[in-house]
Amino acid sequence: IYMQIALIMLMGLLAKNAILIVEFALDRRKQGMSISWAAVLGAAARLRPILMTSLAMIVGLIPLMLAMGVGAHGNRTLGASAIGGMLIGMIF
Repeated sequence: IYMQIALIMLMGLLAKNAILIVEFALDRRKQGMSISWAAVLGAAARLRPILMTSLAMIVGLIPLMLAMGVGAHGNRTLGASAIGGMLIGMIF
């Protein structure tokens, strides 16, 4: 169940990133740019903020992944799946 919680969290965060890129590209499209150029500029403009927030989340989840003690199995599962998903989501 912890992995499913992490997957739901990842779907929301990664969808938010995609929405930000599309919203920025639509603003550029309204300014008269072509669709492909607006998409490229949207992705380029949002790349750094998306990478920074994703890396901050990954660093914040490291203690959860390294948890010890009672209930640590669930925490490690949640942390590892969220970190893995964010890394994959950042790459693709």
